[in-house]
Amino acid sequence: MNIPDVSGCSSLAEATRIIFLAQEGVSEVGTTNTGPEVNNYLAAVSLNPGYAWCSAVLCWSIQQAAKQLNITPQFQYGASAYKLWTRNQALILPGPEVNCAVIKNEGLNSAGHAVGHCLFLLGINDAEPLLNVISGNTNKAGSREGTTVVVQNRATSELKLGYGYIAIK
Repeated sequence: MNIPDVSGCSSLAEATRIIFLAQEGVSEVGTTNTGPEVNNYLAAVSLNPGYAWCSAVLCWSIQQAAKQLNITPQFQYGASAYKLWTRNQALILPGPEVNCAVIKNEGLNSAGHAVGHCLFLLGINDAEPLLNVISGNTNKAGSREGTTVVVQNRATSELKLGYGYIAIK
């Protein structure tokens, strides 16, 4: 696993950014939602291989950063976008901020369960309006069922179904 030294960072959010960016290009290996790195991400949120992992890679990155900074995050981990949103109500931001989590509501699946996608905000282009983000379990098209950690630009309008932004503290 590529885990850069972030012990000199001044904030958990900045350290998380560096670690998450070092995961760019990590892909599933073997069957869906598995592989050496993916399995480690899933273990960070107490899941076995085979589950969607966008929230897991975000939480894993925060855990690795917190470990190096020797701090206990306020951010509460969860195995889904919905859990991250509900567990981190005290950290909700009124709008996008660089180095925050972006939590997307994508409605309900066929079983009636909330589904979403988790991303990490790298930059904001207000002129478009676009968010430069990194996320796992995606692809260049932005699917929430992809296979790779990808950096991409996403429209702010993608949050039309709800959720929003959570500070990494």
